[in-house]
Amino acid sequence: MKINKLCPIIGVWVFTLLWLSQTVIIQAQSPVETQNSYLDPVTKMEFIRVKGGCYQMGNTFGRDHKDEKPVHRVCLNDYYVGKFEVTRGVFKQFVSETGYRTEAEKEENCFGMDKTDKWGLVPGMNWKQPGFLQTDSHPVVCITWNDTQAFVSWLNKQSDGGFRLLTEAEWEYAARSGGKKLEFATQTGKLTGKLGNFGAKKCCNPDDIDNHWFTAPVGSYPANNIGVFDLSGNVWEWISDWYDENYYQTSPEYNPKGPENGSLRIIRGGSWSIPKRFSRCSNRRKASSSGRHINTGFRIAKDF
Repeated sequence: MKINKLCPIIGVWVFTLLWLSQTVIIQAQSPVETQNSYLDPVTKMEFIRVKGGCYQMGNTFGRDHKDEKPVHRVCLNDYYVGKFEVTRGVFKQFVSETGYRTEAEKEENCFGMDKTDKWGLVPGMNWKQPGFLQTDSHPVVCITWNDTQAFVSWLNKQSDGGFRLLTEAEWEYAARSGGKKLEFATQTGKLTGKLGNFGAKKCCNPDDIDNHWFTAPVGSYPANNIGVFDLSGNVWEWISDWYDENYYQTSPEYNPKGPENGSLRIIRGGSWSIPKRFSRCSNRRKASSSGRHINTGFRIAKDF
């Protein structure tokens, strides 16, 4: 066969191979979505679909916690919740691609323990240097609410959008495995040192038995009944809502998003550094948007 007759055939094959290669690249960068989960193609973060419904939000176990009362009916639409807390590795990817500097880095301190184990703002402490060993599989800490918004903004530009922090109602609903009457975010509603990372021996709990004095790699303990990990313990998680002690008295029934304004935000879930009672599903804690702590990180939600 003459060369001039081969050229068109070779050209077709080259074009086909190029087209196939581009198709493979596009498919590799596309989100993987199933009926019950979502995989973000940029960060590889996994999300669990939470089927919406109605539940009784607040403290249903009779203890007197004023800001957890009154117990009230809340109904939510379907949404996705991060299977794990945002890790140091994923946050590193965000920083690497944007050059972002956290508030702890700008202010050159984070609230933590100094070399004498005293708590306070420690100079030089930040998400890279929290004062204890972490790998890319640990939850990122020393993150402010404002830092979470920068991360979400970046992620929405990189991916197909809809990423955000959970609302307080969504967080509690997911922690309670779809609104069930569970005190802690475990399969049974009970919390022990084998089921969650709380009350470190180093700071405040001499009976600590979970072998993690600080943060644990995400997923180190069993998931709750809908497949989400570390909702009780490990690190406090920033919530989108403003804090209002009396919000439950006026909260709307459908998809509440918290007060329209305020001076403090909400963190949920307890952490490695404090007793387990703070890891209850209904426990609420207030924090400044610029607050940064070695026991505080975040988890991401996505619109369904």
